[in-house]
Amino acid sequence: MNFGQVSLIGPLANVVVEPAFVLAFWLSAATAVSGLVYEPAGQAVGVLAYYPLAFITSIARNAAALPSAAIPVPSASGSAAFFGYAVLAAFGWPAYRRLAPSAPQTVLRSDARRRRRVLVGAAAGACAVLVVPISLLPARGPGALEMTVLDIGQGDAILLTTPGGKRFLVDGGPSGIELARQLGAVLPHWERSIDGVFVTHPQEDHIAGIPAILDRYQVKTKRDTGVSAAIVSYGAYRSRAPNRIEVRAGDSFEIDRVRFEVLWPPADYPERDLNNTSIVLRVTYGEVRFLLTGDSEAPAQRALMAATDVSASVLKVPHHGSKTTDPAFLSAANPAVAIISVGADNRFGHPSRETLDALANVRMFRTDLSGRVTVRTDGRRIAVTTER
Repeated sequence: MNFGQVSLIGPLANVVVEPAFVLAFWLSAATAVSGLVYEPAGQAVGVLAYYPLAFITSIARNAAALPSAAIPVPSASGSAAFFGYAVLAAFGWPAYRRLAPSAPQTVLRSDARRRRRVLVGAAAGACAVLVVPISLLPARGPGALEMTVLDIGQGDAILLTTPGGKRFLVDGGPSGIELARQLGAVLPHWERSIDGVFVTHPQEDHIAGIPAILDRYQVKTKRDTGVSAAIVSYGAYRSRAPNRIEVRAGDSFEIDRVRFEVLWPPADYPERDLNNTSIVLRVTYGEVRFLLTGDSEAPAQRALMAATDVSASVLKVPHHGSKTTDPAFLSAANPAVAIISVGADNRFGHPSRETLDALANVRMFRTDLSGRVTVRTDGRRIAVTTER
């Protein structure tokens, strides 16, 4: 009635997950109660609750992906559904009354308890197996450099993870709630720390999500250009980042053999246009270069091309693919992969036809079409995966 289809795999999937549901239910309840009493205790119990929940969602996802897991049916009204249940009840109730097992109830209860213990024990074992891929392996780091452009809507939020598992967030998009959801989808469930945050420039679609993340996660370093803006999000960011580091062109650091270089803006660059004060960050691992360009526009891009080599293996296209980008900058970058962070059906018309045409011969991805885009490299080869 609601979905226009009937699940064929649903009954079997429910049988498989029912024992795990018992664990998930009580651990989730314990998480809620203990979290009210003492938040760290709630977090600790929540880690345990995560495993049966992950088991349930994994079974559901994989079962739904099987061929012919569901079949389409004509839509039905509420009256038709009521009639269907009435027919089932008319046959089911007499069958239940007349065909019930004749064994003594005490024996039935004893057998039921024994089966329940076996099933719940098996479910606990299955959930325990998940500890290895979900918690232990991610703790070692990916063994490669990963960049994930989060599907944050009309804005930028990019997560960089070094081979050893150090994590840096570049911008936070327009929504703290959406940013938390996106990070929750890609970070290990136990992770509550981020090694560094870069704020490329103080505009809502880049900074608004950052204050919520500073509240939710332990963020070790916060970097920005020192350029200010009269918006609430910037004030909230400054109040939560008293030990922030101001960076300008020429600043750099290296961690896990990954080099982070600030290419733009220079120290003496005027602050008339916030977009052109955006941090342009180059991240290098082995032979592969990532160029993250914020909202920089043609004037800054031309000055940057005159000052340094802007070639890159992977380019985060400036300003959501707007027409303010100089096609010569895209040619000079000459990327193998280009990614546009952009919201679906946004009111600005991003990305522009001019930018798309300039990137016609480049392997290009857009978050509005592909969801999260992850680029992984071992320092030589590049692999790209998308959420959809």
